[in-house]
Amino acid sequence: MKIKSVKIENLFDIFDYDISFKPGENVLIITGPNGFGKTMILNVIYNLFNRNFSFFQSLIFDKITLTLDENIKIIISKQPDKVIFDFFEGERQFDSFRNSYFDNRSELIHFIDKQTPFFRLTDDLWRDDLQDKILNTAELLKQYPDIFSELINGKNLKITSVKASLILDSIQVHLIQEQRLFKKTLTQDRRFRSEKIQTVITETIQVYAEELKQIIDNLTQ
Repeated sequence: MKIKSVKIENLFDIFDYDISFKPGENVLIITGPNGFGKTMILNVIYNLFNRNFSFFQSLIFDKITLTLDENIKIIISKQPDKVIFDFFEGERQFDSFRNSYFDNRSELIHFIDKQTPFFRLTDDLWRDDLQDKILNTAELLKQYPDIFSELINGKNLKITSVKASLILDSIQVHLIQEQRLFKKTLTQDRRFRSEKIQTVITETIQVYAEELKQIIDNLTQ
């Protein structure tokens, strides 16, 4: 199975992307200025197909739609206290699961009141002294996703459909981060009789290209 398109709505509360993969082409180049979300688009694909669902809790977005072969769509929707993953074949939804912070609203309110620096004014209003603002609960969760990202209720992450599980397993995604293009290595300097050990910075673009080629060769065997 292959990805046909990726659509991201309101990434970082700023950007909308609709990227299509042209049929029959094996390379897609995404270009743009720094800070415009290029790496985040790759991270969306990587974390979904590697089942790192908690990644989407802290990511700021409204909706992500991935269209695959065989009329399959995966729609990821962000709500203040949860992320919902829906699987469709055509118009028919065949699986849905959610990644939630808490089982119910009262548990969420109790946590914010007792475990965070925000001062409770009403059941839905909080004083945020960090920004000198009054925020409702939904705004608070959206402003500070990292505070709540470690509180995800793991039992809500079960994929109930064998078909959805097979779809996520059908696409192998490997992401090489740009900072991996250079690394520190130990080497022996043979100009010295003692073969002095020293640390050098090695350009590794060729190393990782060969690593990726080996992964692809293994998958196609």
